[in-house]
Amino acid sequence: MTSTRDSGSTNESSQSGGGSAIADNCIIEIDPAWPRESLFHFIWYQGESQIPESYAEYRESWTEHNPGARCIVWSEEPIRALIAGIAPSFLPLFDSYSMIQRVDAAKYFILYAHGGLYVDIDYRCFKPIDTLLAGYEVMIEPLWRRATRLQEIFFLLPRGSEPMNNALMYAARPRMPYFKHLIDELPKHARRRFYHVYFWYVLASTGPAFLSRSTARWNKRHPGDAVSATSRDLLDHYGYHSSDISWSPFARSIMKVVSAVAPQARGQLSPPPE
Repeated sequence: MTSTRDSGSTNESSQSGGGSAIADNCIIEIDPAWPRESLFHFIWYQGESQIPESYAEYRESWTEHNPGARCIVWSEEPIRALIAGIAPSFLPLFDSYSMIQRVDAAKYFILYAHGGLYVDIDYRCFKPIDTLLAGYEVMIEPLWRRATRLQEIFFLLPRGSEPMNNALMYAARPRMPYFKHLIDELPKHARRRFYHVYFWYVLASTGPAFLSRSTARWNKRHPGDAVSATSRDLLDHYGYHSSDISWSPFARSIMKVVSAVAPQARGQLSPPPE
């Protein structure tokens, strides 16, 4: 495995429901032969019908610019069915998570099980992306365009680790060892330390800090299959992440401060020109 370049749309929705029982109709089947560069995953935990109108146009931009792609919106019950089929012993920890932590964890399970492109619901597509994805084994969005040491400390990242974001991730095929590694790492980061306010706990347990640290550990163990973040300048030609951070007003305020202090540091702060 390498993280560098290699030498009619169908929307599926599942309604969310309560309880822990898993119904057969909650299991999402994906043709193993379906090209993974044309398989897009989104998550809205309450179900596709509950996606706010303000986000609907973002998701629709992916089908508009990628006709023929298969787009799946994952919700609570299909996610639980997926995890139960891969790692049922993980479900108690999964159930202890907050909503955003469950969404984060589900991303790694989905890509491990099925491959394809995972995209946050607040990510807008500008142009067809299949030819770009076809050149990669693994694609991970960078957390920042450029980062200072102060920002690394603030976001709980060790010196020298590459800051990564889980808002856009791609796996060229199912069952890739790197994504299995991320799943195996989740329980190791579940402990909430005394200095972890909610925002930092999410970052460290399932979010970008978890992803960055776990990838650094993977790269140390597997230098021949090292994973690195994709060029921000390259991704800017294909899409724009609004980074709404609706799960935490505190986090949203923090990102506004980051943007003001270092306007070129964190990802895209404005869409590219037409």
